Amino acid sequence: MLSTISLTRTPKSRLTEALRENSPFGTNYSDHMFVADYADGKWQDPRIIPFGPMELSPATTALHYGQSLFEGFKAHRTADGRVALFRPMANHARLNRTAARLAMPEIPEEIFREGLLELIAWIKIGLRTTTAARSTSAPFISAPTTA
Repeated sequence: MLSTISLTRTPKSRLTEALRENSPFGTNYSDHMFVADYADGKWQDPRIIPFGPMELSPATTALHYGQSLFEGFKAHRTADGRVALFRPMANHARLNRTAARLAMPEIPEEIFREGLLELIAWIKIGLRTTTAARSTSAPFISAPTTA
């Protein structure tokens, strides 16, 4: 188990109930995102931060060579109000297979699982209250800047 995943809460949610309930699927994003840094040969400093722009160096490999990957999966509310995820560990396996093909560092299962569970615990208020509603979680890895 990870020692700690720090949380920086957004000062004010931009997701009103009307926005959550009436927006087309895939048009709104959570108020928070899970982030970890890869340095010195390992993933470190896992944290949940307010959703927002990510700063990228002009030398970021993803911008020059397209070395990045994305793996999305669904989350939805059950009839009793819990949040269910559709095959998140299968998505983790695909994410790591793609990372290996791109010569990028794989994400350890513990970091993926713990980060996902912690993030879902904080964002479930942003999921629609109807059981037919779904949200997409989108793990994304971008190659680091080496320059």
